[in-house]
Amino acid sequence: KYFQEVWNIIDFAAVIASVMDMLNVTGGSALRLIRMLRVLRPLRMINRRPELKLVVEALLLSVPSVVNVGIVCAIFLLLFGIFGVTFLKGTFY
Repeated sequence: KYFQEVWNIIDFAAVIASVMDMLNVTGGSALRLIRMLRVLRPLRMINRRPELKLVVEALLLSVPSVVNVGIVCAIFLLLFGIFGVTFLKGTFY
């Protein structure tokens, strides 16, 4: 029953990778990949805490708006860069 949930399988693989790391077992790229899965362990808290899930969902829903603001900022930076190169070339040296 423990291995029926995906999070438990990830935890088991991360624990095995940690034990192999402590024993200095060389496993190549597969062991490195399992070690990287240790980063996913804190994500289990999102499913357990509804408040945290609400915050993460709000952050994910705000990503498109943040991207739009970044695009507008990049356009302004591009316009002022073009202005500076065109009208101020050679002025400061």
